[in-house]
Order: sequence, then structure tokens, then C-alpha cells
Amino acid sequence: MSFLVVRVTDRPFYLQNLADRNVDNLVGYAKERMAEEKDRYTAYVSQNQKQEQFYKDEIKKLDESTISAKIYGVRDTSAFDKTDIQLNRVYARKFLKENPFEVSDKNIKEISENIALNRINNREKNKDFSVQAGYKSEKEKLDNSLVKKTYNNKFKEHNNHISKELYPSKTQDQNLEI
Repeated sequence: MSFLVVRVTDRPFYLQNLADRNVDNLVGYAKERMAEEKDRYTAYVSQNQKQEQFYKDEIKKLDESTISAKIYGVRDTSAFDKTDIQLNRVYARKFLKENPFEVSDKNIKEISENIALNRINNREKNKDFSVQAGYKSEKEKLDNSLVKKTYNNKFKEHNNHISKELYPSKTQDQNLEI
């Protein structure tokens, strides 16, 4: 059974009918609101299931990330491991959102790999190799104007507001926040 959530705008109506003991109005209102709340909860659960499926699919693609690590000549692929790839993707999405870059699966994948490489590089230098440190290293790259220009050309946000309206599920993990 779903919860009865009384909207702030409906509060006077609810309180007046409660005070008047108008059971018919209260029952009708409760049924309507509880049905809306049930639909909202169902949508929430569905979104979570989609995100879970997305991560399961990502784990299946881990071999691709390991191949990418090998292409980069990295021996220590720990930042490409199953548990870390998801976290790298969350921080990659955060990176793209904080800068005027398009939040797309392709860009998330590339920034995620960059964060993983930053982590491996930090580990080899006996520095903090957490995902936050890899993310911070990626952000620091933008201090270099040449790198920033390259990033702007590569990951620039073009018609992103239109694409979000037309394709709201462009990225499966679009609602993930840190």
C-alpha cells in the first residue's frame, strides 16, 4: 500500500475536510493521491532496475576496458576492475556535468578511462590513487589552456538541451549523483 502524501497546495482542503469530518471528500482525495504516489514509486523502482541492468551490462564490457588499458600500455589494471569501473563512470559523469561538455555514453567512457589511468599513474608515484584523486587529476588538466581547448573540441556540449528533451535516457546512469 502506498503512502498518502498531502501536497502543500492541498493542505487547506485536507485540513478543512478533516475538521468537517467529510469522509467522502477525504477518501476520494486519499485514493487519488495514493494512486499517484504508487505510480511515482513504480517509476522510481523501474529507473533503479534500469540502472542496475546498465551496470550489469557495463560489467560485461569490462574486457573492453582491460583491452583499453593494454592499449595504453598499463600493466596495473586495478583501476579498470569491476568494482572501480562503476565509480570511475560516476565521477566521469560529474566531470562532464561540471564543465560545458556533453554527457554522453561515449564521453563518459573516455573520461572514465582517463580517471582510471590517472589513478594508476598516482599509484605508481605512491600518491593517493582513490577515484577522487583520479577525478581531481583530470580536473587539473583543464588548467592547461591547450588541454582545455582540446577537451572543448572533443567533449563540447552541442545541442545538449535539445538532445536531452528528445532523448531523456541518452545515458543510462544520468540520475546518479555523488
